[in-house]
Amino acid sequence: MPVTQSSDPPVLTVLCGVGRKYPACFLVQLAGRRILLDLGAGAGTAPARPDLSGLGDPVDALLLTHQHPDHLGGLDLLGDLGGPPVFATEPVAAVATERFGVSCRSLSLAGRMDLLGVSVTTGRAGHAPGGVWIHLSDGERTVLYMGDHVSHSVLYPWDPPPLVDLVIVDASYGVESVPQAARVQALMDVLAREPVLLPVPVAGRGLEIALEMMTRGLPLPALCPDLRAMATCLAAGETAFDAGFIRPEAKAPLARLVREAPEADQPDRVTLVSGAVLETPLSLKLAARWTGRGEPVIFTGHIPSQTTALAFVESGRAAWMRWNVHPTLSENIALIRAVKAKVALPAFCDTDQWGMFQAALRGIRVGV
Repeated sequence: MPVTQSSDPPVLTVLCGVGRKYPACFLVQLAGRRILLDLGAGAGTAPARPDLSGLGDPVDALLLTHQHPDHLGGLDLLGDLGGPPVFATEPVAAVATERFGVSCRSLSLAGRMDLLGVSVTTGRAGHAPGGVWIHLSDGERTVLYMGDHVSHSVLYPWDPPPLVDLVIVDASYGVESVPQAARVQALMDVLAREPVLLPVPVAGRGLEIALEMMTRGLPLPALCPDLRAMATCLAAGETAFDAGFIRPEAKAPLARLVREAPEADQPDRVTLVSGAVLETPLSLKLAARWTGRGEPVIFTGHIPSQTTALAFVESGRAAWMRWNVHPTLSENIALIRAVKAKVALPAFCDTDQWGMFQAALRGIRVGV
């Protein structure tokens, strides 16, 4: 059942995304408008799709934060919402069109617009190409939805968000406290010793890992075609990708990666392949080949239940080492305090972890 924030009329209704690492879907009601934030679908999670049965009246607009499936993978449900206009940044819109045939209206990477009487402010979220946080205001009440975000990416920029009454934070790591520097060092120590296969999302941490390897003087990793194509777009600065989607200092290293990185499936090379949970044919083929040779496969992100990646880990054929692409508990606490929120909703984590948020946020209500 949907979870609704207590007010009349409700400002926030959670359709999915709270209680566990569920797909994202939040309804905000301001200025008499009903604005949906993200429409995700999960992999191996339950529920795998948002429950739209209690949505009620049609939605006036859908705003997407980024292109990962748990945030836009439910676009095939758009007709159930009455076919509202969909707003997304250009890289995200390209995925929506390619995968679902959905045409999107323009959403600024970092800017402000009026949407049916609601002020919409966006900023770069540091998580994926074109990924944004979204701030909504009717002049009296304000809601900030962080989507997936992180402030320390070496590839994707981050814009600090403005002050807000209610903030929905990316608590995908729950109360995890290990900082990114420690995660990076642990993984780099392994990559410096042996040729590891790293299945990664094409629009995410894979190229960050490659840039870190280059900074440390390690041999260039091999790239699958999907990752090479993404690196080519980001490095070339073509159309949308020339509008601040990556940090300027990352363009030259990415260009070198495109020119000099070998093709995937080099036995003596760290190899990056798209397919974070082995959901692509090439990632599954390479993982089988790697483990058949007795060479390591390492997953660096969330592994849902009922996925091939989890089967590999549980059988001992692969290992898991996290690369932070979401904030830790301390980073979220700092963000909530910085935006001076009165209410904070930790999304994408178990509710039994909310107690530690509340203990650190005295005077701020945690939950809905």
